[in-house]
Amino acid sequence: MIGYNRSTNNNHIDIIKALTNLEGHYKDKLFLVLPFAYGNVTEQYISDLTNSLDESGIEYKIATEYLGGLDLAALRLVGDMFIHLPDSDALSNSLGEILYANRFVITGAWLPYSLYRSKSDRLIEIQSLDDLNNSVKEVVLRLDSEVLKKPFCNEKLRELALSSVITKWTELYE
Repeated sequence: MIGYNRSTNNNHIDIIKALTNLEGHYKDKLFLVLPFAYGNVTEQYISDLTNSLDESGIEYKIATEYLGGLDLAALRLVGDMFIHLPDSDALSNSLGEILYANRFVITGAWLPYSLYRSKSDRLIEIQSLDDLNNSVKEVVLRLDSEVLKKPFCNEKLRELALSSVITKWTELYE
């Protein structure tokens, strides 16, 4: 999955152009999902994105339909890897959900995700887009060797769940 909405801030096209340079056997292991139900973009951006995807040689799906809670959870679980390289971001709940589901996340070291660094060995931070393909290769190799060996949920992240945080806040204010 690339990004969690269709905002150009997610750098979809730059990511796809980088992935285009992967060797064929790595591309064959990828199926890109781009959640595009939210955010404003021009028709030209959609056209440029579709052209980049078609030229990449990687199978893909642009998901434009709104996803409710269960469908959104299913999307977090079906993917093995989340590529999230926006120019800037607040602490992303989507990223936390994906890490909680024990999926790999490739994200920018410039983003404010220090909260997650010590809680998951599946958070891979890169310095620039030039590092993306090496990280994708690393994830593919790890997936090949870790199949069914990792637990379904990352328990280290449970303490960051909203229900846990609300309980802590309630205790503070009582």
